[in-house]
Amino acid sequence: MGVRFPLGTHGEYAPLAQLVEQLPLKEMVGGSNPSGRTKDFFTETSNMKWIFPIFLLIFFEFIADILAKQWSIHRGFMLATGALLSYLVANSFWLFALKNGSGLARGAVIFSVASGIIAVGLGLLVYKEEVTRTQVIGLVLGLISIGLIFWND
Repeated sequence: MGVRFPLGTHGEYAPLAQLVEQLPLKEMVGGSNPSGRTKDFFTETSNMKWIFPIFLLIFFEFIADILAKQWSIHRGFMLATGALLSYLVANSFWLFALKNGSGLARGAVIFSVASGIIAVGLGLLVYKEEVTRTQVIGLVLGLISIGLIFWND
């Protein structure tokens, strides 16, 4: 019984080749039992066409958050318009991420945690806001959730 890793998005699985079968002194060994491909990191990540739209979503959300905070302090039609347009562009990239396979749960967790980290960072560094211990614990748990989202059994 071999260790199995997911390969692709269609539930295909391939067994992990045993190291001793790949050593030069064992040329006569035909391969793993059962035979099959091992997980290829580059093949696996090439199926993640949704990650770039998620990054763009986070970037435009960051811009929108800055403009919205500036609007809340200074008011102004241009700040409000810029914030709304940035939110619109950000959510357009969300649609592309969903279309390219991010999945609602995985994409939403990545986006939410990244937005939370960015908002807390902006609040601390730019606007000199305070962060509570509970908020810090929430951010740490959010980062752990991203790791668990990408964990394959």
